[in-house]
Amino acid sequence: MSHPFFRFEQLDNHYRPMLGYSIAFKDETWWMHLLSGFVGLYCPGFMTSYITVIGKTIYFPSLSWLMADEDRSINALLHECVHLSDIQERGVIIFSLGYLFPQILALGALLTPWLGWWALGSLFFLLPLPAPFRAHWEARAYALDYILAHPATQKRQLDWSVKQFSGMGYYRMAPDEAQTRERILFWVGEIESGREPMLTRLLLDYEFFSEQ
Repeated sequence: MSHPFFRFEQLDNHYRPMLGYSIAFKDETWWMHLLSGFVGLYCPGFMTSYITVIGKTIYFPSLSWLMADEDRSINALLHECVHLSDIQERGVIIFSLGYLFPQILALGALLTPWLGWWALGSLFFLLPLPAPFRAHWEARAYALDYILAHPATQKRQLDWSVKQFSGMGYYRMAPDEAQTRERILFWVGEIESGREPMLTRLLLDYEFFSEQ
């Protein structure tokens, strides 16, 4: 009889060489605690409920979170593997700049000593403004979440996902919920039809190991 976390380990061992990631835990990473001092202001569950990819590392909240529910952990792993596949295709720098846009433009305020006080206007971008590239990357990952959900719960999964896009967890990256719904369902069709080969492969590999 296989041990309780066998399926997760199988998928992790399969995806890790393919995507070149590592796994770490937020509660064991000192600078994640520092980051939560800012992110936690608008996303209180950052350290306890959210999984984050930075570079090629997947940060789960804690080992206990990971081990508490294998199905939840597998779904989270696949969600983040979508991001990792996009990073692999686009490159870390392009993906990261796109994901952080437009808020990253607030760094223009650092140019104040050279460009004058008007550069502080860049702080405007710290507001929860729509983030089209972040919404694009996340729509692809949430499309896979939708596919993985049981048919009886897919509508509920989609409704929940749409709320995430317009909520503060993702800093209101896509306030138009109807557009978000269409965007996620578009990627569902692309994955299921095989027109997104890498994401389709993630899904087929998941289905193969789930049948073992």
